[in-house]
Amino acid sequence: KEELGSVKEELGSVKEELDSVKEELDSVKEELGSTKGEISSIKGEVSSIKGEISSIKGELVSLRADVSSLKEDMQDVKERVKKIELTQENKILPRLNTIEACYISTFNRYKEHVETYDSMKQDIHVIKKVVMEHSERLQKLA
Repeated sequence: KEELGSVKEELGSVKEELDSVKEELDSVKEELGSTKGEISSIKGEVSSIKGEISSIKGELVSLRADVSSLKEDMQDVKERVKKIELTQENKILPRLNTIEACYISTFNRYKEHVETYDSMKQDIHVIKKVVMEHSERLQKLA
């Protein structure tokens, strides 16, 4: 009987431990259920993100094509600008320098002789008067 009593006690303690394990297992099951819900939610978000990434990849491919096209266009623009610069350097600037030199020399000549132009103008006016008077006198004599 004593042995049975000790076996009963051990069985009781095993039963208590088993109940404790059951409670812990139930708690783990609840946590696992909420974790499954969270995982399902995360899966949905990951799926959405994958779709967005796929869309971004498509846009990136399009952008790469655009950038490649722009690079080619920029190369063409660079070549044209280089030609324009060479034209300016070799043709336009020398001509402008020639025009400038002519203008400056003409200006300097005018500037140096501007005072004499007024006196020449007056002299020509006087000569015209004298010629007219002499013409009138010659016609009277004729």
